Amino acid sequence: MHKDTDILLISIGKLVKSVRSETMDQTELGKRVGVSRTTISSIERGIGVNSKALFLSLIHISEPTRPLYI
Repeated sequence: MHKDTDILLISIGKLVKSVRSETMDQTELGKRVGVSRTTISSIERGIGVNSKALFLSLIHISEPTRPLYI
């Protein structure tokens, strides 16, 4: 992967983990977003995942009461 992309994915992963860990575990965020705990773990470790899963995770941590439509 491109170095800039790697840095961006790692930064996003740290953000997701930081915000998510204040209120829920990976399993709970995965349920709310409609993905597995493993996918949330991958996001938090900066591993590339489906863009829809990444975007829905970001939306949910920024607006946890907003309904998500998958």
